[in-house]
Amino acid sequence: MSDGHIFKALPENNGIWVFKQDDSETDYRKNGHAAILADGGHCNRYKTPVRIRAALKAGNSGQGTNPSTSLAPIGKLSPEHIERYYFEFAAAYIQGKRTGQVIPNFSRSGTPYANQAHHLIPQAQYLGLFGDREREMLKRVDYNVHNGRNIIFLPAHAPDTRFHNLPYHMGSHPKYDKQVKADAKKLSKDLKKLSKAACDEPKVAAIKRELYELQEDYWTMLANEQPIKVNDVIFKNKKTRPGR
Repeated sequence: MSDGHIFKALPENNGIWVFKQDDSETDYRKNGHAAILADGGHCNRYKTPVRIRAALKAGNSGQGTNPSTSLAPIGKLSPEHIERYYFEFAAAYIQGKRTGQVIPNFSRSGTPYANQAHHLIPQAQYLGLFGDREREMLKRVDYNVHNGRNIIFLPAHAPDTRFHNLPYHMGSHPKYDKQVKADAKKLSKDLKKLSKAACDEPKVAAIKRELYELQEDYWTMLANEQPIKVNDVIFKNKKTRPGR
């Protein structure tokens, strides 16, 4: 990559790939919550009243399994009870230590059930999938791995998959990451081509667009998956958009 190459003119920290404590740009749970709330399709993925009612009837864990003494009284298995598990629900606490607080679902790891904010493009390992030169280029692309559309909220434990029929996520997922690596290889080849040829801003933007397209594919794939471990997900149905 020559000194005159466009990537040399971009700041190395243009892309955000690390987590920084108390940094709004890397607050991925907050970013993910805002992004899903703003996307009707993504938000509605968590609106599964039949499944929620069945889970509550079976006595699953989670907020409001029985009418909670810290929330406004409701009838068990009532529409209001079921709606407490929708993504857009915000619990207004009327008793206990959190009296007066309004806590939206999935804004914390314990509501409406134990959940984790999953990075679709993995944060910790992704840059390590590239060679030194390609990694240097990728860090200059204006992409934040903590952007809200790179996050999906998944139950942390198998019993709570019954609420929304989503895979569950707890801890690392090496087999998932290995499959992400296959897509990273294609992106790495694209970066190698750009490093050897004249490169302009539209081509840099194309790399950013490819990252965003990958995370959209992964979101759709997991949203349509069965309630299995994230680590057991097979990427066979990933290519969901025309032309991919």
